[in-house]
Amino acid sequence: MDRDSVPSARDDGPEAGGGGWSGFLVGAGCLTVLLGVVGIWLYGLIALVG
Repeated sequence: MDRDSVPSARDDGPEAGGGGWSGFLVGAGCLTVLLGVVGIWLYGLIALVG
């Protein structure tokens, strides 16, 4: 074991790449939550004004 060297990235770590499908699912989930929050905010604003 050489304590002076920088450890290399593991093959199964998140920085290894290849997360296309999981990245898509995370993005879709974030978009869904964002649209839900904006929809609730608009519904409350319309109920307050109208």
